[in-house]
Amino acid sequence: MPQLTNERNKTMVAGATAGVAEALATMPFEVTKNRIQMGHGPPAILLNARDTVAKKGVRGLYYGLQPQLLQVSAKSSLRFVAFETYQRMLPGSTFTCGMLAGLTEALVLVAPTERL
Repeated sequence: MPQLTNERNKTMVAGATAGVAEALATMPFEVTKNRIQMGHGPPAILLNARDTVAKKGVRGLYYGLQPQLLQVSAKSSLRFVAFETYQRMLPGSTFTCGMLAGLTEALVLVAPTERL
């Protein structure tokens, strides 16, 4: 049992790290999209991003990052652990395990937290 717990912890950390990387890579695009949708700054993507950096610095492209990090790292961590768990239950069924892991993530974390 300790070996399984250690493996699960590694999987959770890997998932959380993937979630953090995802949030860091996509946040500037999300902020720019939201600014355009709300009518703040120029309507063109690159011009809007440049406007954000000019007014608020590079940190302005990461507005709202902290809650996003919590949500995305938790979702990715759950998806990774679910995938590994399903793979132990259904060896050789990678596609099915991936679908089940995504379904688990959607039911447990995505649907409830996307409403916040």
